[in-house]
Amino acid sequence: MSDYQKEILMTTSIQLNSNECSRCKNIDGLIKYKLKKEHENLCNKHGYVLENTLKIVNRSIGKVVTHDNVSMIEYNITMRLNVIYPCEKDIFTVKIDNITKMGVIGYLDDSSNKYNIENSPILFIIPTEYIEDIETLKKDMKIEVEVLQSRIKYKSKQIQVVGKLSK
Repeated sequence: MSDYQKEILMTTSIQLNSNECSRCKNIDGLIKYKLKKEHENLCNKHGYVLENTLKIVNRSIGKVVTHDNVSMIEYNITMRLNVIYPCEKDIFTVKIDNITKMGVIGYLDDSSNKYNIENSPILFIIPTEYIEDIETLKKDMKIEVEVLQSRIKYKSKQIQVVGKLSK
């Protein structure tokens, strides 16, 4: 776990069709699959949930609920997730993707180089008013960015951050 990630515990409930449960031999696997599809690589109120970090800590015994004459089995789940939630004054290592008259656009740089502009959890925008010498910056250069403001939209695939170059 890197220094910009935080581990959280989250509780939720999930409803499965009764015919899904009757065909499945591994209920825990089915629940984990559905939860991963619903939560990972997306933003929620806790931040951006990183891929392959969801772990089920506890689940209740299924309870039959009926909605509009359709029977569902409801489980209460406690799960552990790794999230990124950029706050004001946080400092991130950013790789520059584009330099324009408006400023610099970059994405989160990690040691494994698995992120690019499309799949990065955070998109960084550094306006020119926060850059003293823009001519020294080049594409694919690594810079340190201090967060000024961030915007997280529910179920979005990226957090947008406005920042300035860190001294």
